[in-house]
Parts: sequence; C-alpha cells; structure tokens
Amino acid sequence: DDYLLFSESQSRFVVTVRPEHRGAFEELMEGVPFSRIGVVREGRTFGVIGLEGRKVIEADIFRLKEVWQRPLRF
Repeated sequence: DDYLLFSESQSRFVVTVRPEHRGAFEELMEGVPFSRIGVVREGRTFGVIGLEGRKVIEADIFRLKEVWQRPLRF
C-alpha cells in the first residue's frame, strides 16, 4: 500500500468535488481516467484505507501539517 501514499508519477491531480456536483464532474471527465479515492468529512483526522481494506494511516491533520513544515534533520 505504500505506493498509494508515495507514488510520484506525473499528471495526477487531487480534486474535491461537492456531492451535488459529482455527476457533472464525471461527465466533464469522460474519456479521462480518474478514480474516486476518498471523502472529505468533518473533523481533524486524515485517513487512508489500503487496497485490501486495512488502515494505512490515521493521523491528526494539524500534527501532519506540523511535521510536514518542519525541516529535515540530517
């Protein structure tokens, strides 16, 4: 499941589409490969479920931001 989190292949975009606009978005994307990979929920938790249904990560979004902004320690 690590490639779900760390894939660096080109031409990928993550977009957020309101549920009421899903049909229009899917029509717009006709002929272009795309996948629904998650949902936005209320709360402070970011989570990823792997291909076999196992939880890959679940963490507080503010903690993730803090770690992301911190310089690397070599």
